Amino acid sequence: MKAILILVLSLILTGCSSSNGSIDVMVNNAIDRNLSTSAVKYSNNSKELYAYYLPVNIGKVKSTPTSNVFKQSNYEIVMNLDVSAVISNLFYEINEEKYSNKSNCLFYNGGTFNDSRNNKLNYAIFVYQDGDGYYVEFNSNYFDFYSKVHYDFIDDVIDTMFTIAKSAKINVNEIVSAYSSRPKPKLEVEKEDIYDVYISEEGPLEELLGDSEYNGEDGDWNIEYFDLNGDFGSGSGE
Repeated sequence: MKAILILVLSLILTGCSSSNGSIDVMVNNAIDRNLSTSAVKYSNNSKELYAYYLPVNIGKVKSTPTSNVFKQSNYEIVMNLDVSAVISNLFYEINEEKYSNKSNCLFYNGGTFNDSRNNKLNYAIFVYQDGDGYYVEFNSNYFDFYSKVHYDFIDDVIDTMFTIAKSAKINVNEIVSAYSSRPKPKLEVEKEDIYDVYISEEGPLEELLGDSEYNGEDGDWNIEYFDLNGDFGSGSGE
């Protein structure tokens, strides 16, 4: 009886403690795999606020200025730009800790990765049991990803989340213009050719994200890169 009580207390105190060793192995292998590969340095999807690379086997269901819903193996992945984190870091030099321990999760892992411009970014991955599936949450400095999947696809969606997060570039001036009343700092600008790929699909999150926005025109896009160490400058998008 005492042994059972000690076990229960230890699980409560540790919070994110895995109850499934195979999930630990699967997710840690996915993390190691993505940390050992270089970020994709070009973008094939662009918005006014950011650009990113979307693997060719992933469909885009819906899109707003700050959010996307992707379709992978009949599962959906939600991507959100954390505008408040960009503004806080830019004007107040606050890089808030978004990766605090969350209770009731089966798995947690956090660390850093290098993006396409060799900036060092933070990440945190949480896996929860959710009914007959698993809820996967991926947080980085300026982007958050969410998906509910079957056990067999946990590592696949983590691969996709990592790929997009590592390739993403934010357009600081556009974010400030859209979401802050403070004047923009003077930034160096580099032009980069980016094209937007849109795969039309219908999905159940349509009402959540509202009308899709798609330009569909190729051309130059002014990207103002934000160095996460607090400096500004132009970087290669090649």
